Amino acid sequence: MNPAKISRKSRFKQGYYNASRSSKYRGPSLQVPYRSSYELKFILYCENNSNIVEWSYETLKIPYKGPTGKTHRYFIDFIIKYKDGSVYLIEVKPYNQTIPQENPEYRKNSLKWSAAKKYAESNGYKFMIVTEKSLARMK
Repeated sequence: MNPAKISRKSRFKQGYYNASRSSKYRGPSLQVPYRSSYELKFILYCENNSNIVEWSYETLKIPYKGPTGKTHRYFIDFIIKYKDGSVYLIEVKPYNQTIPQENPEYRKNSLKWSAAKKYAESNGYKFMIVTEKSLARMK
């Protein structure tokens, strides 16, 4: 799947954020796709947080082994850099998709998240999953 495209079949709010006036966005296109209202809220959080100096969307792909053992590519939702030099790899998901019993995709996602955590640790970064619950606390 091309990370720059959005799906017309999704049940989530999707669109493009125009980053042409952003001094923080780093990416291949100034039309940044978002695949849910949560991702759009996170984009706005990045833009409005004075401690964030740079952000990008789906610019990093991490290989991971799926449930069948086949290697796949995981596109990290966001990379954010703070003034203090810290770097976070961010996955934005609805809270119910982070609970194993409620989500059939959890196994695949947990394999992706394990690969992302390992990548983050080996590069001095941090990995974090952001849900609507954490978005509500972000200012």
